Amino acid sequence: MRSIGLIKDGILYCSSMFGERDIPISQFQPQLPASQPLLFSLPMRPCCKAAPVLIQWYPVPGEGDDGVMEIVNIELIARLLLEPELPIINDVNLSVGGKHLNHDRQLSDALVFDSDQTVYQQASGNFPFTITVNGPGPTDLALRSLPLQLPLAVILTMLVGYIAWLATASRMSFTREINYGLATGEFELFCQPLIDAQKQDCVGVEILLRWNNPRQGWISPDIFIPLAEEHNLIVPPHPLRAD
Repeated sequence: MRSIGLIKDGILYCSSMFGERDIPISQFQPQLPASQPLLFSLPMRPCCKAAPVLIQWYPVPGEGDDGVMEIVNIELIARLLLEPELPIINDVNLSVGGKHLNHDRQLSDALVFDSDQTVYQQASGNFPFTITVNGPGPTDLALRSLPLQLPLAVILTMLVGYIAWLATASRMSFTREINYGLATGEFELFCQPLIDAQKQDCVGVEILLRWNNPRQGWISPDIFIPLAEEHNLIVPPHPLRAD
């Protein structure tokens, strides 16, 4: 907040700033006094050399010539809120009362953008101002970041290929291990009787194939049987019944 001024019958009779008193407010700002609340911006003034200012006018209800005028220094807004974020955001503008303030703290009467830029605008639901942001479109951003992403893409491709090679090589190596085990007699057959629970009789025999690998120990059937069947090294096992 830079200054507060009190207006009676269109005359500025009290202000928190040094300067003249008892002068028509219209000499300072032609839009005042007004019967409705107003928010507008002004260029640099002698009182605020750093940046333009915002004027907020609050009229007394039913008295269009009486009210309170607030002068707000928006230098902090220009430095923080309107600072561009390159390369995503090229420019940010605050639009109030037909004037547009950019990050250079300059007021303009119109917004000008390049034809290849994307513009986003958001108006306040409580106050008469709009924030306008412009920058490159999604395609332009993607093309700009492509050279930076290529090395990562190449590394990821090589990593995925290496993992796939490891998985394939492991299966191929295990297949050779099965062939070697068949050739050297590492597989053993076990007979498991099938019992009729009601008659308590043996009605068949189930032949179980087990692999006692001298290099890795006993190998689970869930590991080697599906792989052996896939490569037609063994036929699917089935129970033998004795009738």
